[in-house]
Amino acid sequence: MVRVIVAALFAVLIALPAMAQDDYPRIEMSLGYANLGFPCCSTIGENSRHSGFASTQGFNLTRIFGIENYFGYYSLGGKNNPLLGTNVSLLANIIGGKIAARTERAVPYFTAGIGVGYLTSDYASFGSSFATRFGPGVDIKLNDSMAWKVDFTRMSFHQQFTAAGSWSSGWNLSTGIVFVLSN
Repeated sequence: MVRVIVAALFAVLIALPAMAQDDYPRIEMSLGYANLGFPCCSTIGENSRHSGFASTQGFNLTRIFGIENYFGYYSLGGKNNPLLGTNVSLLANIIGGKIAARTERAVPYFTAGIGVGYLTSDYASFGSSFATRFGPGVDIKLNDSMAWKVDFTRMSFHQQFTAAGSWSSGWNLSTGIVFVLSN
């Protein structure tokens, strides 16, 4: 009986360092600013920068792999465009995977996903489209429950904005505060 107890204690003591290394945030949420280069609506056919709001919600399955949902709202302009005459907004909701290399102070990562983009105006909606997002980013740890996020991703939407093609793409720069909701 003593041998069994000693063996069980030995197994627990060996497993403790492995359990301590598995300490990573399980659920995270970020809120912040986003800026998208996109060919709509103040300058048709040319990429221009559009400001907006971004939020990510993440569930980390392991220390390295996770699932992330990206929600972005962008004001695309268009009120002064004689073809449109109204403000246009873009809503993007993209879900995908995230690969992270966690360190003590920073978490560099790569994210990729698919989802939907939805254009709307003051008067009517323009419809929805298939969307993709991929690119790198980094979360810089501020304390145990917060980090500063910088994200540089390529976003593409399958819509007919130009006569030459149906894919419209642009680089998205987003930054904000990450809140750790569960460890």
